[in-house]
Amino acid sequence: MSERTAAGAGTPEQLRRDIERTRGELGATVEELAAKADVKSRARERMAGVRTRMKERTERMKGKAQALQGKASEAKAGAKGKTAGAREQAGAKMQQAGELKDQVAHQAGELKTQAMEKAAQAGGRIKDVTTQAQGRATDAAHRVQENTPQPVLDVAASVARTGRRHRPVLLIGAGTLLVVSVLRKRRNGRGRHGR
Repeated sequence: MSERTAAGAGTPEQLRRDIERTRGELGATVEELAAKADVKSRARERMAGVRTRMKERTERMKGKAQALQGKASEAKAGAKGKTAGAREQAGAKMQQAGELKDQVAHQAGELKTQAMEKAAQAGGRIKDVTTQAQGRATDAAHRVQENTPQPVLDVAASVARTGRRHRPVLLIGAGTLLVVSVLRKRRNGRGRHGR
């Protein structure tokens, strides 16, 4: 204790402020990691956007086809009272409208196929990223566990059991555990190198 005081570790009030600041930083870090690890939600949002755009395109194409078909129908109705030449023109317009409708249906099918292919590719990428993230998280957890002293692991296990029932208590306990670990390492580091 006398080494800490002599080294300028601070008053109990300064330590409390340091602990509170560290808790805040830990909370922010945990939230950032949670947001980055939620790859599935981000992929779902992207897929929803792709689906929306595809639906909008399909609806526009259908609207154009219906408009052309409506015009052709109007031309056909107007041509009934006219000469055979006008009837032929109306027939040609109907044929054009039918061809356009077929083209629109074909393009809509192609768009759907492309969307499904992109969805499958995105799903594969999501799976790869998720697997990588899980592997990294597992590696990090193993490193932390290997480098953490047993008394700290015992406290962490106790906090985790309590935290399953009370999540806010878990976050406070994790922050405290981190602060204790950092302070312990600092104290141990000064004791070894300060002599």
